[in-house]
Amino acid sequence: MLSTSKKAAALTLSMLFCSPLFATSNITQSLIDATQNLSTIKKVEKISELLLGTPYADGKLGEGVNGKYDRDPLYRFDKFDCTTFVETVMAIAISDTSDSFLNNINNIRYKAGYVSYTTRNHFPSLDWIPNNQVFFEDITRSISGETTAQAVAIIDKKAWYKASKITRIQSIDIDENNKQQLLEQLKAEGEQFEPKQASLPYIPLDSIFVQTTPTSEVLQERANKLRSIQTDESLSDKERKAKIKQFNLENRIADSVINQPLLDKIPSGSIINVVRPNWNLKKWIGTNMNVSHQGLAIRKNGKLYFRHASSSQNAVVDVEFTQYFSKFLLSPTLKGVNVLRLRR
Repeated sequence: MLSTSKKAAALTLSMLFCSPLFATSNITQSLIDATQNLSTIKKVEKISELLLGTPYADGKLGEGVNGKYDRDPLYRFDKFDCTTFVETVMAIAISDTSDSFLNNINNIRYKAGYVSYTTRNHFPSLDWIPNNQVFFEDITRSISGETTAQAVAIIDKKAWYKASKITRIQSIDIDENNKQQLLEQLKAEGEQFEPKQASLPYIPLDSIFVQTTPTSEVLQERANKLRSIQTDESLSDKERKAKIKQFNLENRIADSVINQPLLDKIPSGSIINVVRPNWNLKKWIGTNMNVSHQGLAIRKNGKLYFRHASSSQNAVVDVEFTQYFSKFLLSPTLKGVNVLRLRR
């Protein structure tokens, strides 16, 4: 239960969230005050809880008013994407004042804390994780042991910059021609980068959802049901494919035994990186990647949850960990999770 001072801080926070001026420094201090006597892990849990329900919006942080290409705010609390949510929570959890928060979030978001578009930690496995080892410890192998897998991708930043669209030029009040000139300058800055290999360990979903063999009777029932779907003339080809895909996923989930001892090793308050090994996005962004999403592992009421800024639900939400990841058991790209823990 919150103390009287913490309740007051939480109330102030709630009022500030409703303020049209949205005094971000006051919100930062209110979050710090509301959790000042908690352990760091408890701070992560509580801060992220207070931010539940905050709207989702992609790419709404930038380099601030002095940014050359992206003048979106350096930090904000009215909307998050998956990464800015994690960065904000972690930066507050390790801060004592609003000033130290700004320093910490800059150090998490930018290489060596130097604020510029080209030093921003854009790629989790190439930039964000390696550049933040002072803050976070990778504990994936200690959780999954011999079942740990390795995701490897060649990340081509030069090609990624070259594939940039004019929407990269954010919150700058100039005409389209000048924006195009800035975009060309940004692409030129990208020429300094060479393709690099990025790798990170991950816990395979198959290690969490251990597959068992169904009985012959169950297999026969499934064969009959599949045949029924395949011969259903009321379905279009698209509907049939979708129904078969869902049928196969439901069967994979039904055949799964949750590896609870493994899940129990994932600490509450840790960072979950959703891993897609060598994810081929060249057609769209010019390069491959290893990580597609970030969130937090949170334990409450004896269950493990995935707390994240969700694009599909348009808000920061909690979903039971196994419920969320079971949806991807037959995914051709999403294969597991990487786990980081705060060092302090």
